[in-house]
Amino acid sequence: QLAPDYGQAHTALGFALWHRDGPDKAMVELKRGRTLGHLNGNNMLGTLYSNREQYDSAYFYFRESIDARPTAFTLMRIGQLYQDLNLYDSSTTYLEQAFLLDPSLTDLKVELIESSLQVNDYESARQYIDLYLPEDSDEEIVVNTRHMFLSMIESFNQNWGQALEESQRSPWRGILSAYILSKNGRENEAEELYRDLELENRAELEMDGYPRIYLSIAACRLGLHDRQGALGLVREAAEGGFSNYDKLAGSLYLSELADDPHFKESLAIVKENRERNRQLVYTLAK
Repeated sequence: QLAPDYGQAHTALGFALWHRDGPDKAMVELKRGRTLGHLNGNNMLGTLYSNREQYDSAYFYFRESIDARPTAFTLMRIGQLYQDLNLYDSSTTYLEQAFLLDPSLTDLKVELIESSLQVNDYESARQYIDLYLPEDSDEEIVVNTRHMFLSMIESFNQNWGQALEESQRSPWRGILSAYILSKNGRENEAEELYRDLELENRAELEMDGYPRIYLSIAACRLGLHDRQGALGLVREAAEGGFSNYDKLAGSLYLSELADDPHFKESLAIVKENRERNRQLVYTLAK
């Protein structure tokens, strides 16, 4: 109010509004900050557009930020964008550039692990985990993240006992935790956790409305034996623009829907979304 043309103030207000009110009001202020020459909100704008599956807009803001001042974080964000579109060679190129700029960036280390998991390269994922998330780390978040990823790998390999052991070594409780509990015959605990997670995700959907949240709720509904509800939510994600075809096609939590005709229809829509977003990003990247 005192200095309406002060771009940094609008950017800072955008960050504050995102935490309090969600993305819509935040984006207005972040864009005002940018118009006034303050580009520090570009990474947030790019991230919010990525979350909305609007990858051309996301790429635009990330690219503008890199052209002004390349940072490891922004390069990593573009790498994540390409990964969401299942363009793994391009993703790797940006992640490697980011790593050269700042090999200490924790988010980047996690992203390298997630990239390996998305293409089912569990050996590389384990190597990254041992390298970047050591068991003897003094940082609790590092140790917890390590066990979360190891429980994921054991789950993909259907080593349910080992997956449970790794999962219980971390206090974090998500859909993976519930899924592992169910696979180990601990159905009551799993269902209780699924119900809690569904409430959390529905609250997040109310605030943000991102298409990927429908898939999290779908996993909860399927875990609670509501197959039709899960199929309907997958369809809402697809029609809402969800574009990560490989992630949906290879979803551990939704795997029992894979042969369902309705699931296949949704998957086809997601593939169309992916191809459309790829073309939009290709056009901007030229």
